[in-house]
Amino acid sequence: MSAVALFTLAAALQSASAPPALHVPIKRNEVEMKFDGWPVRLFVDTGSARSYIVYGGWYESIYGRGSCRHLRTGCYFCPPTNPCNLTTLLSQDKHPVYFGSGRSVDIVIRNVTMKVGERKIRNLQMGLVVGCTRAQSGLQPYALLGLSIPS
Repeated sequence: MSAVALFTLAAALQSASAPPALHVPIKRNEVEMKFDGWPVRLFVDTGSARSYIVYGGWYESIYGRGSCRHLRTGCYFCPPTNPCNLTTLLSQDKHPVYFGSGRSVDIVIRNVTMKVGERKIRNLQMGLVVGCTRAQSGLQPYALLGLSIPS
């Protein structure tokens, strides 16, 4: 095989290989990601298979306009290019996520673009919190990155 053929084969194999691994820096059990441009800190949970972020329209309907800036994990708002509101989200199927503490969150599924570092993942199905027993108890909800295998 000629050197040109080997070079061509090597270039083809390299371009067909999988993308580099996704590097997600975890600090204090949190990871920061962007969802449709909104920065959100997620708590890492190896005991949960569900991942979700707090929908700002729901959060601010409970805690008041502008309250998302005080939420430790931050809130997500739908982008102008793919708008949503609390009414339309609440009309979707809600998926409850239960925890051992007896608390739960209600999420709806939405396709988002997630960015970590320089990597973008488009059309990622992500849960948006639209209800939470923590809020009923006066506690703040939080965003969660579930790393467990679904049962």
